Amino acid sequence: MWYDIGFWSLHDKIQRSCVYFSDSVGKNEGSCLSIFRDAPSPPNTYIVTSHNHGMSVQKGDTIRVHYIGELTDGTRFDSSEGRDPLEFTVGSGMVVPGFDAAVLGMEIGETKSVTILPADAYGEKTEEMTVDIPRAEFGEDFTANPGEQLMIQLGDGNQIPVTITKIDENTVTLDANHPLAGKTLVFTITLAEICAAESDA
Repeated sequence: MWYDIGFWSLHDKIQRSCVYFSDSVGKNEGSCLSIFRDAPSPPNTYIVTSHNHGMSVQKGDTIRVHYIGELTDGTRFDSSEGRDPLEFTVGSGMVVPGFDAAVLGMEIGETKSVTILPADAYGEKTEEMTVDIPRAEFGEDFTANPGEQLMIQLGDGNQIPVTITKIDENTVTLDANHPLAGKTLVFTITLAEICAAESDA
């Protein structure tokens, strides 16, 4: 479900917070990795568990990886299991910065565990990413409940996912923070293929 509403106030907040949204990454449509945040890069933790010697990943390479994404309590929020590997170009901004940095130097067959802090993932959760919208702007047939997600089309034509946090007689409160904002993420990454090396371009 999506609504075409001129949410310029929300659009301005998103722009100020440097949050960008993409419909899909490679062949993993709907993946959590398809939404990324440009943010400072504090140190993250990398643990290499296995690898084969050979060509290593460099910035600009197009690669395919399998991954499992978990919170620090072990809750799994995303995985490529049962899907094609995630394909992206390293350093292009198609994935969160910490994930981009983690694959550098990896070799085909290598598996790595990386802990990514919020600033290198989906950023900190902020009240600036919430907005109150007059309920009348959704139309008379609007039916939804707090906790549900909607797709909102902004004034510039871009669509973003938002979560309804509150509904009253006159107002609908929307939260455009990424669901993983403020979370430290743990990814297990296996490099499946280097599709095109930067030197081949």
